[in-house]
Amino acid sequence: MGIAGQVRAFYFEGQLHIARMLRMTQGDETVDSRWLAAVYLLSSHASLWQKTLAAVTPGRIAFERVRLDNTTVQDYVLYRVAKGLCSGMLGATSEELADPELVSDDTLLLILCAALIARYGPEVTNIGRAE
Repeated sequence: MGIAGQVRAFYFEGQLHIARMLRMTQGDETVDSRWLAAVYLLSSHASLWQKTLAAVTPGRIAFERVRLDNTTVQDYVLYRVAKGLCSGMLGATSEELADPELVSDDTLLLILCAALIARYGPEVTNIGRAE
């Protein structure tokens, strides 16, 4: 069935991913959609978040300060897409995204959700939540 049949609400990697997102947006009524999409990707994996957190401030990510030593392929793809989204681009080619050996289903789902955040804003993360 693939990832399309698995998602019933907006996708997060787990409670820690949600907590990281909430911490970064706490108290900020207006959040730039591209910045939020990048933070969504960077905060999805603990290992990537540890390497990028110091470069993340409200409304800005200093990608030039990030060092991705000993990172996984999936984390590197998420980082490239996050960096691309902040500059108004995707950061990965369609060929890369379509390659299941390079981009796992979970990573692709995170990227698609980040694209939704960048395009429609933070409200999109409420999809599927009980009101």
